[in-house]
Amino acid sequence: MKVCLDGFAMSLKKGTGLSTYSRELAKTLTSGGIDVSVLYGMDKLGRRPDLKWSRFIQRLMVHGEADSKEVLRYGTHAILYSLPYLLNMPLRPRQLHPPEWVERRGMEMHLPTGSDTYNVPSLYRVSQFYAFFFPKSFKISMPRKAGIDIYHSTSPLPVRMKGVPNVLTLHDLIPLILPHSTNVMLRH
Repeated sequence: MKVCLDGFAMSLKKGTGLSTYSRELAKTLTSGGIDVSVLYGMDKLGRRPDLKWSRFIQRLMVHGEADSKEVLRYGTHAILYSLPYLLNMPLRPRQLHPPEWVERRGMEMHLPTGSDTYNVPSLYRVSQFYAFFFPKSFKISMPRKAGIDIYHSTSPLPVRMKGVPNVLTLHDLIPLILPHSTNVMLRH
């Protein structure tokens, strides 16, 4: 079995309880013999194939996921994804392959050991942006060779993977029971 986790919480610059949960879930699944892939939404990886992985790691470790207010970081992708979103066409993640010579120690907080890594630039922030205006999720379609059996979203994000069961961890009901105590977007 192969599970794909959203990488949103793991890519936050400063860890949260959700980051810890996502990281520990990946570790537990892997130790139980389940293959884990992680789908990130990192931006600005450039076009050079020889630098993609290094730029991904640099963006992940130094800059992290864009803050919801950093529209200049994800705004271009909001425009690029508008037609696929409106036509209900899925976005296609690209797999990132780590070169053997890149050191992975010290990255476990953001990058689970032994996991396949996929990316759709600015996916999570753009999906949240669109959810503010429209009540539908972004669709993702993984390559067949990825062999994903389940997509597990560890954060309340308006993203769904086509062709496999989608699981969402709902960590608590505080936003619904005490809406005045949080700024979580309830439509997500």
